Amino acid sequence: MPFLRDTILSLMPKTWRASAMADSKLWLTRCTGCEHQSNVWDLGGMRWKAFGEPLTSFPCPACGKVKMHKLTKPKPDADRQV
Repeated sequence: MPFLRDTILSLMPKTWRASAMADSKLWLTRCTGCEHQSNVWDLGGMRWKAFGEPLTSFPCPACGKVKMHKLTKPKPDADRQV
């Protein structure tokens, strides 16, 4: 686990940690170069209680090039019953 994320999570209450982890796994990144898609958590990041769809630059794990990545959070299905 990356050091900064580990440090932040260690300072959070247990319920917040679970919420941050679940929310971070919902956020997807898509490389503008090769279209590789991954979630923020698997890339070592954390995105919790966030909104908007920013662009950020970092090395793509698939193509290895520093490219812009679009962050998106899929909308919940309106037809889905909870």
